[in-house]
Amino acid sequence: DHTLTAYRAFRNIFGDKALQHTLWAFTKTFEVTKHGLADIDAETVRLETAEIRRQNNGCAQEEVFKDIDAERMLVLGSLGEQRRSSDREQILNAVATLARENGRPYDHGVFANRR
Repeated sequence: DHTLTAYRAFRNIFGDKALQHTLWAFTKTFEVTKHGLADIDAETVRLETAEIRRQNNGCAQEEVFKDIDAERMLVLGSLGEQRRSSDREQILNAVATLARENGRPYDHGVFANRR
């Protein structure tokens, strides 16, 4: 599974401590209904990831979801103007919170040097 491979590579390169400073973005969170596209809200995604963690059945998603802090989870939906605006606000607020908690703003140079 490509998601699990990417997750493991991230942990191997940056370590577990980096997970405390990571935002998790779930994209394309909508489903097709007979009436068109319907956004799946953040709470539904959070509940579904929590359920996967509780099942403890060894699936690939479980390894990833066990480390996800629901407060750092971004749920991005369809590309309608209203949803894009709300998603943009959600991202900017999450980045501001993360920078405040880290005590300093994001510096891409640090990331680039680490690579």
